[in-house]
Amino acid sequence: MVVSYVSKATVARWALFVLLLASPAAFSQTTTWTDGTGNWFTPANWSAGVPNSSTIADINNGGTAQITSNGAAASQVEIGVGVGEAGALSISEAGSLQDQGAMYIGEHGSGSLSITAGATVSSTLFALGQSPGSSGTATVSGSGSTWTNLVFCFVGQDGDGTLNITGGATVSDSDALVGGSSKGVAIVDGAGSSWVHSGTLNIGGNAGATGTLTISNGGNVLTGGGGGTFGSVIAYNTGSSGTVNVSGVGSTWMNNGPLGIGDVGGDGVLHITNGGAVSNRNCIVGAFGGGGNVTVERVDSIWTINGDLSAGSVFGGAAGVTILDSGHIASVNGFIAEGSSSVGIVAVNGAASTWTNSGDIYVGGNALGPVGIGELILMNGGTVASAVLTVWGSGTLYGNGFVQTNEVTNQGTLAPDQTISITGNLTLGLTANMSSTVTPDTAASVMVQGTVELNGNLDVTLIGGPFIQGTQYTLLLANGGLDGTTFSNVSITAPNGVAAQVTYDTNHVYLVIQSGGGSPTPTATGTPSATPTPTGTQTPTATPTITPSPTPTPTSTATATSTPSTTPRITPTPRSRPSPRLRPTPPPHITPVPPPPSPRPTAWPRPTPPPHISLSARRGQLSTVAPLDRSVTGTANNSLQRTRHTIAKTHV
Repeated sequence: MVVSYVSKATVARWALFVLLLASPAAFSQTTTWTDGTGNWFTPANWSAGVPNSSTIADINNGGTAQITSNGAAASQVEIGVGVGEAGALSISEAGSLQDQGAMYIGEHGSGSLSITAGATVSSTLFALGQSPGSSGTATVSGSGSTWTNLVFCFVGQDGDGTLNITGGATVSDSDALVGGSSKGVAIVDGAGSSWVHSGTLNIGGNAGATGTLTISNGGNVLTGGGGGTFGSVIAYNTGSSGTVNVSGVGSTWMNNGPLGIGDVGGDGVLHITNGGAVSNRNCIVGAFGGGGNVTVERVDSIWTINGDLSAGSVFGGAAGVTILDSGHIASVNGFIAEGSSSVGIVAVNGAASTWTNSGDIYVGGNALGPVGIGELILMNGGTVASAVLTVWGSGTLYGNGFVQTNEVTNQGTLAPDQTISITGNLTLGLTANMSSTVTPDTAASVMVQGTVELNGNLDVTLIGGPFIQGTQYTLLLANGGLDGTTFSNVSITAPNGVAAQVTYDTNHVYLVIQSGGGSPTPTATGTPSATPTPTGTQTPTATPTITPSPTPTPTSTATATSTPSTTPRITPTPRSRPSPRLRPTPPPHITPVPPPPSPRPTAWPRPTPPPHISLSARRGQLSTVAPLDRSVTGTANNSLQRTRHTIAKTHV
């Protein structure tokens, strides 16, 4: 399903990278900074004269070399070369530096680089915090300030690194790694500030690495800007962690390739908030024992996926995706727990929160059948839209909200909490289980605008009391009719002394109270209030009602009953789907519209990390318990715990 390979272009860039690293040491002499704070162009400030294109420039004495005019050059720049050594380089205003090789800011010691007020620097590559125990910081600030690199860049390679791009400045390279084997932090802040990669961007690489990318206040990051085949990865290895925060109107992260979040045992987080926007091709959240967590929250925050979203992918992946407070996700097809031993949760919380798919959604599996354990949760009127929604036997559709679709095929669990409203048809398979909780005032219900084909089990639980004899509760409404079908099995759990039965008519499934288990209290009314209808983008055509009947006529006993369907039906088999076409990423200022429906790909191109990152995957065992109380080992467990914490915190 997921293909891992390295392109010829990637191999070529790494070959060039190795060649360039070897060249300066073999052919260049070194000149060392001897002044405190002074002019780069003053010969007396260097041990062997002013550096040129064939000279390595070292700054190790704690001093600061300053470039304020055009024409500075070096074959390689090294700041903080030895353990305990430090140095700084400042390039500002009309200053420019052309470095023929690499720039090491904090090689074994500590170093800093600043490019400000319109200054320009070009180099082959840079490393901030190259070796264990080192630290390096680079700040590129101000409109017109640029740092152009030919190939790879490392922010925290084996030491700690920090890159600040602010005030309209630009940094460019082919590929970048934030947090290679240590700690890396990259900040792109302010309108016009940009970080451009023609190839890939990895956040959190090797075991023990921590990478963080923050895009804020109109900053922009572009990956694959030159038509790159691959996209980005957040947390790529066992024990690594990566976090990307995109916050504020105009803040964007545009990927022209796919995106992976929590891969090969890593723990990845993507947080889009306050109007931030992210776009990419196919996305896998949680794969190969990794855990991924995504939150899209608040007005105008949007994640546009020009392909499929897989939450909980192959070989024990675990994923949590939460949309709340008017956040939006748009994708082609959606897969929740499609991989072996995978766990996936997608929660849509809030009346203006939406997950829109131009294709289909599969919960607890893929187009071929059930695989992992998946949950689609609607809260406070959240909306999910797709052509067809399939809930497999290992899947759950739960909550209070709207499903805009042509058809829902449910062979798993359908569990309304208040009301689930469905615009199309509903088919419950032989293995389906619908559950409803009934209190004296309300009944959890399903409202369907189309037809309903009943089968499987109905579990009703009555709580509280007292119940009023003769009260009728609507558990399911089908505007298009039930077509004469009934549930195969009905189970009713009630307090002592309360008896009830399930009845049917052309369009309804009712629960009727036969005995209430006590005398009605003065507060009990003849007509209990109806089940609340959630506020959302879709208004159901009917509302569940509770109507007392003075002379109820029960059709069955109050105990659990078994009513076999008169006509056995074959559980529908979902359509198989070939590969979708790749689609371009829309500009961030355009309101994203879900791409046209497209079939499921048979293999996705997988983002490829730099070769030094290990591909060994963690082996973990998955254990499950009751729905909404699942656990998995390692990073996957951390991911799911964060998702459940977010859901609980925002459930009002």
